Amino acid sequence: MKKAGPASGVLVLWVCTLLLAQNNPVPLLNLPLMPSSAAPGTSDFMLTVNGSGFVPGSMVTWNGVSLVTNFVSGSQLTASVPASNVSAPGTASVAVVNAGPGGGTSNVGLFTIRAPFRVASFGQLTLAVAKLTSPELLVSADFDGDGRFDLAIANRLVVSIYMGNGDGTFRYSSRYYPLPPNALAVGDVNDDGNTDIVSVSYSGARVSVLLGNGDGTFQSPKNSPSPSSCQAFVMGDFNQDGKLDIAASCEYQANIMLGNGDGTFQAPVGYVTGFAGGITTGDFNRDGNLDLIVTNPQDQVVVLLVGHGDGTFENTASYHSVVSYGSVVSADFNGDGRLDLAMLFFDGVSVWLGNGDGTFEPAATYLTGLPGSLVAADVNGDGSLDVTIPRTGSAEVLLGLGDGHFHNPNQFMTGGGSGAGAASGDFNGDGLMDIATPNTDGNTVSVLMQVTAVLSQTYMAFVKIPVGKRVTSNAKLANISNQPLTISEIGVGGVDAGQFDESNNCGSSLPSGATCTITVGFAPSKFGKYRKAHVVIRDSASGVPQQIALFGLAIN
Repeated sequence: MKKAGPASGVLVLWVCTLLLAQNNPVPLLNLPLMPSSAAPGTSDFMLTVNGSGFVPGSMVTWNGVSLVTNFVSGSQLTASVPASNVSAPGTASVAVVNAGPGGGTSNVGLFTIRAPFRVASFGQLTLAVAKLTSPELLVSADFDGDGRFDLAIANRLVVSIYMGNGDGTFRYSSRYYPLPPNALAVGDVNDDGNTDIVSVSYSGARVSVLLGNGDGTFQSPKNSPSPSSCQAFVMGDFNQDGKLDIAASCEYQANIMLGNGDGTFQAPVGYVTGFAGGITTGDFNRDGNLDLIVTNPQDQVVVLLVGHGDGTFENTASYHSVVSYGSVVSADFNGDGRLDLAMLFFDGVSVWLGNGDGTFEPAATYLTGLPGSLVAADVNGDGSLDVTIPRTGSAEVLLGLGDGHFHNPNQFMTGGGSGAGAASGDFNGDGLMDIATPNTDGNTVSVLMQVTAVLSQTYMAFVKIPVGKRVTSNAKLANISNQPLTISEIGVGGVDAGQFDESNNCGSSLPSGATCTITVGFAPSKFGKYRKAHVVIRDSASGVPQQIALFGLAIN
């Protein structure tokens, strides 16, 4: 065997030095976790985490505590979850951590500890946000490390922080004045272990970063240049250097702003996409590099920008559609390990299933009315991702079937208006996923708390009913908890309550597993505009009332 000479020895040393000098990337976690929930009392089990940017030594964390983790590939890890972690109802925060050099903590996936349900139902709490007129943006995270979900709520002038009390209520903490925010996100952009808030302005041509102190307070904004007229943005480590970067959809291009690791970003580099609407990231062709999907609602196309792993991209494909798309999220909706897309259009949501090579197959389209934003989460704990669409006056929940298809939406009442942001989280620690959405026509945020008293429908429409005629519609109320349900009130309220009537056979207590019927009648007294009211149900399943929205239209 020929011995290596001095030159080859230098080459080996140079290669080893180069490898040692390479930074680990900030990992990205894909939804859903597999499994994404477990019933309390489950024995030890193996958790599978899919994503990108994983390296040998990557650790899966459970509420910040490392689990015994196995490296499968750059896109998959498995971790052993002990039975003690799922002994009681609640929700755990799961993340992936890459050690230095570089490295960092991924986005968070939520694991619910509860028995799965086939249905979901919500009641509404109203959070008054004083001195925050017309809130439009909202994100949720644990800003002070107490294990409770907190909220950052913004309008076009200010970001206000509300700390979670752990029971579904929130208290005002502080406010900050970044450049006028048009989109919000959270992440650890300076790798200090604290959650930061990032905003992109629409007219100020700046990225503003509020660096978190880890106690629920934040530093003064750090500003970096960005293009103007940015609609949305996502964060990811696009050049794999261990620093979070930004990709923003601004006017007619996607703009990449590489992170410096201190809360500031480099000058933007743009890639032409046509009119840019929503944007999301993920490894859509499974080559180990983060790609971008940008929706172009003007030309009715979806644009794929393939990432090279060095912070640069290539516009490789455009997919045409017959509807105009806006907001978009990526997740594995059919459980095949390939990233799919859920996209909003004018009056609904469409799901495109990924083939794993950067191409997609349309699955189905669901009509929802005028939507505001899009949230993907396993709401009912059955292991399949669901989709929530906040819209004016309500939020609509599409429960996933696990194959990329969804049930028709259920509608739950909120306040008026619909902001561009919404968030999901277990706001009261009961293992049930809740939803928060801002109300743009007032100073409130609607906090939709999931309950175990389930309504078969939350919306009744009585259309073209002759004046003087009475028609009825029924809704079922089911107690899916393991305790009797105490019912304190069922009645009709709202501006046109006198046009409706209600009766029921529920009584004051509903046994576990039992169902009762609520009958609503509409008897219009005169022809005119839509009549609006609601049925209110107050019970022991939650401290928040449930509602059935009522709409009636009479004819002569």
